[in-house]
Amino acid sequence: MIGRMARSMIRMAGRRRFLRVSLALSAVLSLALGSTAHAAPRLPAVFGDGMVIQRDVPIPVWGWASPGETVTVSFKGRTETDIVDEDGRWEVTLGALPADEISADLVVSTGEGKDKIVVTNVVVGDVWLASGQSNMAWTVERSANAEEEIDAARYPLIREMAVARRTATEPQEETEATWVVCSPETAGKFSAVGYYFARKLFRELDVPIGIINSTWGGTPVEAWTRRDALARDRRLMDIFVRWEAILGEFPDALERYYQAVKDWEEKKQLAASLGSEFNVPKPRPPRGPKHQHRPGNLYNAMINPLTRVPIKGVIWYQGESNAWNPEEYAVSFPVMIRDWRARWAQSELPFYFVQLASFAPEGQAEDGDWPWLREAQTAALNLPDTGMAVTIDIGERDDIHPRNKQDVGDRLARLALAKTYGRQIEYSGPTYKSMRVRRGVVELTFEHVAGGLAAFGSDVEGFEIAGEDRVFYPARARIEDNKVYLSNSQVSEPVAVRYAWDNFPKATLTNSEGLPAAPFRTDYWSRKKE
Repeated sequence: MIGRMARSMIRMAGRRRFLRVSLALSAVLSLALGSTAHAAPRLPAVFGDGMVIQRDVPIPVWGWASPGETVTVSFKGRTETDIVDEDGRWEVTLGALPADEISADLVVSTGEGKDKIVVTNVVVGDVWLASGQSNMAWTVERSANAEEEIDAARYPLIREMAVARRTATEPQEETEATWVVCSPETAGKFSAVGYYFARKLFRELDVPIGIINSTWGGTPVEAWTRRDALARDRRLMDIFVRWEAILGEFPDALERYYQAVKDWEEKKQLAASLGSEFNVPKPRPPRGPKHQHRPGNLYNAMINPLTRVPIKGVIWYQGESNAWNPEEYAVSFPVMIRDWRARWAQSELPFYFVQLASFAPEGQAEDGDWPWLREAQTAALNLPDTGMAVTIDIGERDDIHPRNKQDVGDRLARLALAKTYGRQIEYSGPTYKSMRVRRGVVELTFEHVAGGLAAFGSDVEGFEIAGEDRVFYPARARIEDNKVYLSNSQVSEPVAVRYAWDNFPKATLTNSEGLPAAPFRTDYWSRKKE
């Protein structure tokens, strides 16, 4: 047995030597034939000055160079080499390192060091991916108390890598991205939620924190998900039916768009010649194969190139663009989470997300789609290693982008600190546990009551109760012994309760930590169809 293993190892070693000799001979022949082609080593954009490398896991480093070259990678006393394959690719894996705030250079060289890449100011800590649509993209300079926050942003061990907004119809290996060190000069452009999340983690953990900001406003969850992953679930076939129709109409829509732009430019020029104001917006291009809403297009360009980068976890703020179809979102959102975990080969990758805040601008129905979308988001908690930051209390009626991003980042960080880092802190507001009815009064119990149930202001508001007729009435609510009691004289025999079940509800229940109760309903009645 031992002899066979030894012979097998010798044969493998021989094949490796053969590959090296073959690549070397290829290089010699190329020179002999007069070829002068030579490719200096190159790294993907995820490796950049000021980057944060994930601690406590093996560190993959990869890139491109001339076939047959020997590539050497060194960082903090770790050194590994590889021979560039015939496709010009190389990859090494450095040993895991603990968190370290002392920066060092990551050096990549070929041959005898004639070609060299030096990535400077690299630290080792925790890296979190921040993704979603505009509320995650929203910057510090546009958040509440921006001037004070920016002036205080003196955290050189917090860094952000912003991924360029691009689409692709097939998965890409590379993306455009830049690492930036946090300072008062740079923090204003950081993702506000990402920054406030990172700041709390840094203050609590005292390790470098890297945020990968891969976001695009107004985009649906299916654009961030691999098409193959969506296609495997038959409940999501309507997504492809819709897009088949869109792509089928695209040639004609594009022709109409070009004509509309031509007409618009002519009217703009006429207005200018007459000295008249011209406030007509330029026509928007139609959705087509490369559109940012098409399933998979954002995953291909803005997520796939990141999946080889070790990360600690994901924070996610998205859902507004799927609010029109909460039933579909209840399926597609978990599909995305599971598939991202598979792409990163981390089945327990922490995934913490933000439940949509209150929002109901003038003219929008109070009892619209948003409560149902929030319920669809809550359903994702059935997946392990997930958590939801409730923000029902910080919404702005007429603005889909609440400026209070500090509480959002704080609540996401609480989830991470408790569930990922094992800190003994409360990470959730009250969540519904059970219901009992006695003499027309509903008794509710909750989990995550912390030091006790409370209410913003003096009154407990936001509860409704209904009888068998399924008509809901506002409930009179009181807190007693960490339970909530509900009643309404018009509902003598209550059978169902809803809390914060409007687009912009007046919901005041909280716990002693000031964390708001999550919206919920106890019934399973179908949503009203318009």
